Amino acid sequence: MNRKPNRKHASEKPQEEKFDVIEHALRMNRKSKRKIPLHEVVLLITALGTLLHELHPYVAPLLS
Repeated sequence: MNRKPNRKHASEKPQEEKFDVIEHALRMNRKSKRKIPLHEVVLLITALGTLLHELHPYVAPLLS
């Protein structure tokens, strides 16, 4: 019969190999993240707050 060779279970892997896989995943995750500067977030929140403040007189009568 043509059988596949037994694959090692994750718990049977050497400890160093496990950490290499974890480090690789963390490295890839770090590369893929797009960091948004804090001042950009503050400006966005401020702009949304201003927009809400400006639209409130027009939207409030519709909601009541």
